[in-house]
Amino acid sequence: MGDILHYIDFHQLQIENKQHATKLEERNEELFKLKQTTSATLTNLNNQKDNLNALMTQHEWLKAEIQSRTQLKKNAVKDIAGLTNQIDAGRRRKKQLVQQQAETNGMPQVDDYVSLKAELYELKDALRNWERKVEIVGMEAKRSRTLRRKANNSIKSSTTSKR
Repeated sequence: MGDILHYIDFHQLQIENKQHATKLEERNEELFKLKQTTSATLTNLNNQKDNLNALMTQHEWLKAEIQSRTQLKKNAVKDIAGLTNQIDAGRRRKKQLVQQQAETNGMPQVDDYVSLKAELYELKDALRNWERKVEIVGMEAKRSRTLRRKANNSIKSSTTSKR
C-alpha cells in the first residue's frame, strides 16, 4: 500500500503541479498584457508630454507675439494721433493761406508788379524822347521865329529904305 499511496500522492502532485503551472502561465500572460498596456500607456504619456511641451513653447511664443503686436498697435495709434494733428495743422494752414489769397486777390501780384515796373521804365524813356523832341521842336520854332523876325526886319528895312 505504501507504493500505491506513493503513486497516488505522486499523481496528485503532478495534477497540482499542472494546475499551478496553468495558473502560473495565466498570470504570466496577464503580466505580459499588463506590461504591454503599461508600455503603451508610457508611450502615450511621453507623446502627451511632448505635445504639452510643444504647446507650452507655442503658448510662450504667442504670448510674446501678442505683447509685440500690442506694442506695435500702441505705436501705430500714437503715430496716427501725431499724423492726425499734423493733418489738422496742415488744414488750418491751408485755410489761412486760402483766406490770405482771397484777401490779396485785389492786390497786384509780383509778376504784375514787375511787368508794370518795366512798362513804367518804357513810358519814362518814351517821355524823355518826347520831351527831347518837344525841346528840339521848340528850339526849331524859336530859330524859325528868329529867322522870320530877321526876315521881317530885313523886309521892313528894305521897304523903308526903298521909300
